[in-house]
Amino acid sequence: MAMVLPATAAEFGLWYQEQAAEPRGRYLCLAAAELCPGSQVSLRDAAGAMTAVRAGHPEALARFAVDEQGLLHKFLESPADSLPAEVLAFPAEWRRTDVVSHLAGLPTSLATGPLVHLAAQADHKGNATRLFVLAHHIVWDAHSEEIFWTEVDRRLTGPGAGDAGHRHPGFGPSVHRVATRDHAPLVTDLQRHLAISNGDRVWERLAAAARRAGVTPFAWTVGHLAAAAAAWSEPASVMAYIDVDLRPLAGTSQDTMGFHLSQLEIATVDRGTSGPAAAAAVHTAVMRRLAAAMRQEIRPGSEAAGHGGRPCKFYLRDIRYRRRLHHLRPIDIRLPVARNQLSVGVTVTDTSLEVTVTARRGTADSTGIARLAQLARRHLISAAAHGERAASDAAP
Repeated sequence: MAMVLPATAAEFGLWYQEQAAEPRGRYLCLAAAELCPGSQVSLRDAAGAMTAVRAGHPEALARFAVDEQGLLHKFLESPADSLPAEVLAFPAEWRRTDVVSHLAGLPTSLATGPLVHLAAQADHKGNATRLFVLAHHIVWDAHSEEIFWTEVDRRLTGPGAGDAGHRHPGFGPSVHRVATRDHAPLVTDLQRHLAISNGDRVWERLAAAARRAGVTPFAWTVGHLAAAAAAWSEPASVMAYIDVDLRPLAGTSQDTMGFHLSQLEIATVDRGTSGPAAAAAVHTAVMRRLAAAMRQEIRPGSEAAGHGGRPCKFYLRDIRYRRRLHHLRPIDIRLPVARNQLSVGVTVTDTSLEVTVTARRGTADSTGIARLAQLARRHLISAAAHGERAASDAAP
């Protein structure tokens, strides 16, 4: 029997935007993890662990429907009532782009589900090499990804590893082997990735520079990204948006998957604004927003072209929690589809700092996106070095 709950304001917002005929794939999230070298995890055990974790989170089995009064409700299915647990298995020789294109074509109906798909690749010996999750954003966010991989790794590591997915009827997976590349071509936006060498050291220096400047590492990083985007943009300013996780303020368990974000408009950054000045503005705006959220006065910001500059979403993603994992190594992967007109972000891993720029077609051309990625990279390297000599000189 399904539990019926009223949809949250954030869930309603996503549902409404999808009903407004947004292009396919705009609100899909993709996550992936590689098996660490030396891990001997069979495809069957990996599939069992993933389906057991998904079954343990009702949000992953959700569907949404409007009642007779026009109110949106969320239906949380029990594992016994949900669709059979299926894990797609892709051939070892498939490129990652082939897997991504196939996953992006899977149905993710808000009305019928499933909203979370599981997949894996295995080597010719049958050992899993890479795991994938495709989820609708309405039941998934960055924190959900951390929860998922942490729990999958725990099932693969603890006593009875690999068996948890087969002891309960609702959890046992059916592994479907994909043999042909018969997926529809993925309609992509423009995307550019740049890795900063020695990224773990660069991130440590960024965080230290932020402390010297008296702001958070998030504000320091986003501020310098916004300064780079303003230097690139026509018109000569950007309206900065960020996602704020409202889980702690809502009293929601930190172990709960789902969509608990609100997109907020935080600051306008003009061309010529220095990185430190932009970071200070971002820091102040975020603190004010959080104070408003505690008073329950927060309202989601909506993108509006031409209002205060070019709209741009900025993010800082930290997936270094993988240090706590034994078998899995989460990787930075995302669909080449832009939810916002333009997004600029940084992903921090144990060894790298990766800059990603994604733009809707018509926002810029591929040359412009590449130039913005290079500008962002330059600004981050400068931000990491900010105040180092002065701090060194001041040391006793």
